[in-house]
Amino acid sequence: MAKEPDEGPGEILSELLPFEYAEAIGYVVAGWARLEHDIDEIIWSLAEIEDKNVGACLTAQFSTVHARLNALIALARLKGHSEFQIAKLNKFRDHITGLVERRNRIAHDPWLTLWPLKGDMRPIKSYRLHKTARSKLDFDYKPVTLDELKNLRKEIEEAFSRFPRL
Repeated sequence: MAKEPDEGPGEILSELLPFEYAEAIGYVVAGWARLEHDIDEIIWSLAEIEDKNVGACLTAQFSTVHARLNALIALARLKGHSEFQIAKLNKFRDHITGLVERRNRIAHDPWLTLWPLKGDMRPIKSYRLHKTARSKLDFDYKPVTLDELKNLRKEIEEAFSRFPRL
């Protein structure tokens, strides 16, 4: 079991997230959903699916952005798009591999915040409980700053704006 972060005297560890953190997490999750939806719409277009309800029935079955991009790249090849274009899509898929992992940790890991009991009521530090076991268990509370969340949001927005230009 992961050891919870230590509480100092006059501090309490709580599941209550500061508003700014909740807002930043929401932007990360919503931005990623926008990106996945854009990919879905390109898939529908390449597959010549005019009814978005039919397209949504199909792409809703893709549980990851990688599955979506694999389908998109396969359709682009099938439709005769240039290898240059395919290479750009592959490069984009490779680029967002790190982003998707970071987004998933932000969206799916439990959060705790260390709060002061008196005085300045600003949070002291926020943590997410990181749980992965890819050949080795990584199960620990990781401190996350608001700037880290804002930077991830910015990177996702950049990927979102870059995708249509591909």
